[in-house]
Amino acid sequence: MGAQSWNYRVVFHDTDGDANCHWWGIHKTYYGLDGSVEGWSEEPTAVIAAPDEMSREGECSARQVMARMLARMSIALKREAIVESDELAKMGSE
Repeated sequence: MGAQSWNYRVVFHDTDGDANCHWWGIHKTYYGLDGSVEGWSEEPTAVIAAPDEMSREGECSARQVMARMLARMSIALKREAIVESDELAKMGSE
């Protein structure tokens, strides 16, 4: 995958074959140069503050790291959701 950019997007998981088990998650989503979706993280994104993120960002607290991450993730709620089956069909036809 030669992704050029990424952001968070809501993904509707509807490909497991059981209509009672469909679910939504916020995933890191990758895009190609033309802006088309190239893929997304296998698991929904967890909100965590790892020690390496805190030291890289200076003297900030875990709460500050998580607050910034949540702010970026909240933008995903304003974007159109990705429907897994539709997007996989598009990626398979390319």
